[in-house]
Amino acid sequence: MCEDAGQLHCPLPELFSALRCVVHTCCTWRYLLQDIPPWATCYQQWTRGRNASGFEALTDDLRQVLRLNEARAAEPSAVIFDSRTLQSIPKSGQRAG
Repeated sequence: MCEDAGQLHCPLPELFSALRCVVHTCCTWRYLLQDIPPWATCYQQWTRGRNASGFEALTDDLRQVLRLNEARAAEPSAVIFDSRTLQSIPKSGQRAG
């Protein structure tokens, strides 16, 4: 799609339905369901929102609202890093630790 193409309009609930369909079924944009607006319209609006960091701002605002709704601070005060330890093969010997 051309970045200088005219803005195509896709209502936000329908855009989220399209995104959910793409993520859930792992299909390409061209194979969206028939009851969703044309794939090119959804894709163009998605890429413009992604490039403008609109979806990061949307998810950040949603997280803050959900936290405030639970009577918690809007910003988290801690973070959890999770890691996984894998057993090495016997051939790796001492260098595997």
